[in-house]
Amino acid sequence: LSLAFISEGPIIMLVSTATALVRDYSSYRKLLRFALLLNGVITLLLAMVMIPQVFSFLADEVVGLPRDVGRLAYESTVFFLPWPAAIGMRRFYQGILIRHNRTRYVTYGTITRLGSMTLTALVLAWWGNLPGACVGSLSLSVGVVCEAVASRVMAHGVLTQLKAGPADESSGSMTYGEIASFYLPPALT
Repeated sequence: LSLAFISEGPIIMLVSTATALVRDYSSYRKLLRFALLLNGVITLLLAMVMIPQVFSFLADEVVGLPRDVGRLAYESTVFFLPWPAAIGMRRFYQGILIRHNRTRYVTYGTITRLGSMTLTALVLAWWGNLPGACVGSLSLSVGVVCEAVASRVMAHGVLTQLKAGPADESSGSMTYGEIASFYLPPALT
């Protein structure tokens, strides 16, 4: 769970960035590409930590986990691989919903996440044979993936309006460097 939280740290502020910068369809497309790249890089970094030799070094040498705990930590962390991208996309679309006064949809997304997490945990606990740590990490990942999908579906109406609406003159000239400059200070928090 700590690795999942660390991996989401650099992408969690996509909500603020999307809220502030998605003004029209052009800015949406540009920020979507930025978010996808950022999510991909963070997911790749987490996948690199999941290389058995790297994870063993971190678990055994850096943290000093007992071998059986390290093995269980590795098994449960594998289920967190979709976590960073799901968190990033969820936050990106939540920012769009917030900017366009659809804040109640963020609540609906939270309900979706909690419901899917609970259902997954119950099904795995009753009919699965995974260790509890794996049930927990898989349930959390399923929850954020479901919420990310729900957030995208709920943002569809806003995106349709943006596509049909007029272009914002200032957003068309926004560069990726300017997006990164805007994004870096909140991401560092």
